[in-house]
Amino acid sequence: MFKADPEKEARKAAEKEQRDAYKAAREAERAAEKFAKTPAGQARAARERGDGLLQIVLSVAETNQRLPGLAGVNARTVRRDHMHVLDSIEAEGWRLEHVGYVWQPTGMQSRERMLHSGEQTVMSGHLIGVYVFRAYAAT
Repeated sequence: MFKADPEKEARKAAEKEQRDAYKAAREAERAAEKFAKTPAGQARAARERGDGLLQIVLSVAETNQRLPGLAGVNARTVRRDHMHVLDSIEAEGWRLEHVGYVWQPTGMQSRERMLHSGEQTVMSGHLIGVYVFRAYAAT
């Protein structure tokens, strides 16, 4: 009764294949853009440029403290483990040369102490790691 048109079916299959190839290419492009924003991606780009040193800055810990009796939580510290990040940078042809840490304050609260002299002060902030890598020649 109804016969399928082989040319029409072939054209549909070719269009689907073309759409699938375009979709796969876009996904690969997005993945490459995402990787380029990571520390390992930055390390790869620096290596391709021929840079001898690479500096990466990562947040190591964040402390958010409040004075007792004031609104909020008394203290909260979030620590971050970046060993996988450092390993991924070394996998791109870099060796960790130097590490330094910097405390970046983000806030301070103080109040006068009752029945005592002086003030009570707490600080909030970020502990930042500054990592310097040196390019090495693969053996």
